[in-house]
Amino acid sequence: MKIFGIIMAGGNGTRLWPLSRESNPKQIINHFGDKTLLEDTIDRVAGLFAEEEIYISINHRHLDRTRDILKSYPREFQIIAQPYNKNNAPFILFIAMKIIKRYGDGVMCLLPSDHLIRDPEPFRQDLSRAISHVKASDDIVAIGTQPSYPADIYGYIRLDASLECDMKPVKEFKEKPTYDLARTYLNSGDYLWNSGIYVWRASKVAACYQRYLPKIYHTLAPVIPHIDTEQETSVLRNLYREVQDISIDHGIMEQTDQLYAMEGSFKWIDVGSYESLVNLYNSDENGNITKGSHIGIESRNNIILSDKTTVATVGLEDTIVVVEDDVILICKREDTSHIRHLVDKIRQESRQDMKDLL
Repeated sequence: MKIFGIIMAGGNGTRLWPLSRESNPKQIINHFGDKTLLEDTIDRVAGLFAEEEIYISINHRHLDRTRDILKSYPREFQIIAQPYNKNNAPFILFIAMKIIKRYGDGVMCLLPSDHLIRDPEPFRQDLSRAISHVKASDDIVAIGTQPSYPADIYGYIRLDASLECDMKPVKEFKEKPTYDLARTYLNSGDYLWNSGIYVWRASKVAACYQRYLPKIYHTLAPVIPHIDTEQETSVLRNLYREVQDISIDHGIMEQTDQLYAMEGSFKWIDVGSYESLVNLYNSDENGNITKGSHIGIESRNNIILSDKTTVATVGLEDTIVVVEDDVILICKREDTSHIRHLVDKIRQESRQDMKDLL
C-alpha cells in the first residue's frame, strides 16, 4: 500500500495579519527562518515518500508563488490547487478520491505547513510509527503534543490513561475550546494539544465523510469520473461553489469513535498566532520579544516586530506592535483572538485602500 504525504498549505493565517495575508500567507513567507514554512515541511518529510507520493494542497491564488519555491528542489511534487477557500475538509476528501481512483487505496499523512519542528528525526520516527499502526488497522491516528499554556486556538485531545501503550484511544476531542475550558484542560494534565497531523487510509477518509459529512461527500462525488481528465479542474470548480465550509477537526475528529492518538516526541511550535512567537524569539530583561530595531523606556512584556523601521516605546506594556509594509498593527496581547475579526472588517470595507491590505 502506497503512503502519501499530504502537505496542507492552503490557509491564509489571518491570526498573524499583517505578517501573513491572503495574498502572501505565512506558509510561503520566510519571516520565521531562512526558509519558508512550506520548505521546512517538505525537507522534514521528503525522505519518507517517493516522488509521486507528496501532494501539496494550496490555494489557487498561490500557485505561481508555490511553483517558484519548488524550483529549488530536484524532484517533482503533485501540486493541487483548491478552487475556493472552504476550510480543509472538502479538499482533503477530494485528495482521498484522487488517491483511491489512481491506486485503489493508500495511507494519507496530513501534514500542516504552519508550524515549526526543531528536531525532525524524532518527528520522522513518530510519523513512521503512526503509519505502521494505520497499515495494520482501520484507525485514524492523531499526533499530539504537550500543552504549555491555555490556548483557545488549538484542539485538545484526552487519551485513555488506563492503557500503558503509546497509541491510545481518544476519549475526548475538543476543537478550539473557550479560554476557561482550555485552562481546565491544562490544569488537569490529561490533555494534549492537537498538532493537526493525522494518518489514515484514503478509504477511511471516504467512509468517514459518508458517515459524518455526507453533504460534502455527495456534493463532490460527481467529480470522481473526471479525475485526471481535462475536465477535472472545471468540474471541481463548479462543484466547489456549493460545498460545505468546515474543518475536519469539527466535522470528523470531534465525532468519530475510531480516533487514536500518540504524544509526539518532538518539539512542536505552532506559528498560528503572535503569542506562539514567544517560542521563537528570546525576550530581553523587560520581557519584550522583538524582531528588528526597538528602543524603549518603561516598556515591558511586549511583542514588537519590525524589519525596516525602528519602533520606540514609552510606558508600553503587554502590547503587540507589528510594522509590516503598509500596515501598523497595535493590539493588546490579551486581545489577539480579535485579529481575525479585524481582517473580516477589512474585507467588508468598500474602500479600495482597505482591500489592498489583505
